[in-house]
Amino acid sequence: MRIMILASSLYSERALAVLVSLCSAGHKPVACVCVKTIHLQNIRRKLAQYGWRDFLGYAWRRLRPPIAGKDSPSRTASSLFADWLKAHGVEVSNLSQACRHYGIPLRLVSDVNQPAVLEFLRRSNPDLIVYTGGGILRPPLLAIPRKGVLNGHAGLLPRYRGMNVVEWALLEGNEIGVTVHFIDSGIDTGAIVLTKAVTPAIQDTSLSALSQRIVYITVDALVEAVRQLAKEEAGEMRQPAGGGKQYFVMHEKLRSLAEQQLTDRRNRYSA
Repeated sequence: MRIMILASSLYSERALAVLVSLCSAGHKPVACVCVKTIHLQNIRRKLAQYGWRDFLGYAWRRLRPPIAGKDSPSRTASSLFADWLKAHGVEVSNLSQACRHYGIPLRLVSDVNQPAVLEFLRRSNPDLIVYTGGGILRPPLLAIPRKGVLNGHAGLLPRYRGMNVVEWALLEGNEIGVTVHFIDSGIDTGAIVLTKAVTPAIQDTSLSALSQRIVYITVDALVEAVRQLAKEEAGEMRQPAGGGKQYFVMHEKLRSLAEQQLTDRRNRYSA
């Protein structure tokens, strides 16, 4: 099966983890299309996603120069992620290095929906595109891969669509988990390939720690979905029209309440 990866940044840990995991599982992508780190559209998208304060922190982590002769933290994976990569026998710190390591063509673009990018995707003739970020995908791109565009969502669909759904599920006292689904023209409304419930663990000492662990769970779920699709074993479930609810960025005060819910739930499970 011919697989391609769409990525939001050369320094995306999620994209890097997906690429390494796919290669380790014998599903080497034929190419990777990555959005350039610095361009106006990307800046606008990150501003909308994070807000000014968190965006400035994001930009500082990504762009600050090397310190005391060492690699900038923005150019290296977190220590946890570095350990994960080492366990997979790979010592790379960004998508460009990984593509060179595996011999995978890498194309940097400013917009994945540009005509030239669409033509490149058509020439690559993918059966499946695995989405790890890169902005909103328009119908012409979604129509290119034979099987579709696969996405890992950090929430249980169809109940929780949109943003901060881990936090919203905790706040509302509901189950958390991940869903692998196909992308369509809606917001997290495409056919579901698989879901996986997540139980808060003793190491989930904060929402950030839980979110980091969910990244790896999502990567594993994506690879499993690719395996099932390659073997024609995947069963797709269409989501009901109008099912679930779309959530948006959670206010900090509500986030604090969600964090407390996580602590309470973790204590119950670990007791």
